[in-house]
Amino acid sequence: MTGSAEPVVMSWDERYLGRLPAGEVSELVRAACDLAPAPGRALVLACGMSAAPRALAAAGYSVEALDTSRVAIETMRGECKADAAAGGGTVKYRVADVETVELPPLRYRLVVGEKYWSGPVFDRAAGATEVGGLLVWSSLDAPPPGRSARWVPAPGEPSGRLPGSFDVLLDDVPSAGAHRLRRLIARRREAW
Repeated sequence: MTGSAEPVVMSWDERYLGRLPAGEVSELVRAACDLAPAPGRALVLACGMSAAPRALAAAGYSVEALDTSRVAIETMRGECKADAAAGGGTVKYRVADVETVELPPLRYRLVVGEKYWSGPVFDRAAGATEVGGLLVWSSLDAPPPGRSARWVPAPGEPSGRLPGSFDVLLDDVPSAGAHRLRRLIARRREAW
């Protein structure tokens, strides 16, 4: 790593060091699985140590999961090996900067980004969602006290950033939890 990205990577690696992976998949991802057509390719961006990739693999998806943290990816690769040994699905985990990684157009049946926001990444994720597929996203509704609003969508986002080729199935901000999340599930109805 070079340049200004290194301190960010270091902080994420430090954040995940010694932590256990999440044990439960979010209500949002469970809802998306209920709405999705038959399993296909799934992409989970900024996956960290989320349970989503493993749950999607267990549901029959062919899953790619990306995160900038080597610590998170190495931990999750170990968890995935244990899943495969127990007869569960597998996930292709990859260290990648989701801010710059190229995503192939119309490739994934399900694209997930949870507790993360970047407008350009969201736009590329929408472009990578196949016709009939779902884009599933959550992000903080407001920055934590003393933190930058850089990682929080502007009013009307994320749904306002979607191309006209998407139908919004869920767009809400439930009040439960320590941090309010904006949640979105949208289905691509046509290519462009």
